[in-house]
Amino acid sequence: MPDLATVLATSGQVIALLKELRDTPLDEAGRKLKFAQAISLIADLKATLVDANAEARGKDQEIQTLRRNFRIFTDTVAVLGYHYDRDEKGRPKGAPYCPVCMQKEGYMLLLTRSQERGYPEMQCPHCKAFYGGLSVFK
Repeated sequence: MPDLATVLATSGQVIALLKELRDTPLDEAGRKLKFAQAISLIADLKATLVDANAEARGKDQEIQTLRRNFRIFTDTVAVLGYHYDRDEKGRPKGAPYCPVCMQKEGYMLLLTRSQERGYPEMQCPHCKAFYGGLSVFK
């Protein structure tokens, strides 16, 4: 992400160039050169701000995902270290969530049946970790 120092430095350069244009008598060629430099700096500043905005939006989306996952986490029931969705009576139902993704990344991803022969029966679709001996509650 573009840092604040870069944005401020570029802004300062633009302001200094514009003040110089205002305060210094220049011939036509000198004035055009200073305007070209100012326009180039403004374009760089705009690109930097667009990048910062895009990154900020990405972080906002990640925050929303983590908040949603935290709400899901609070609505689960733990059985032998695995979190399951709750049924209406508070009992576990369905497949468990991947404990690796929950702890490392904060994502709530349900394990799925593994299609690999010779491997445990459950696998995370995201981190690809295998889990055996897990119950799938009806």
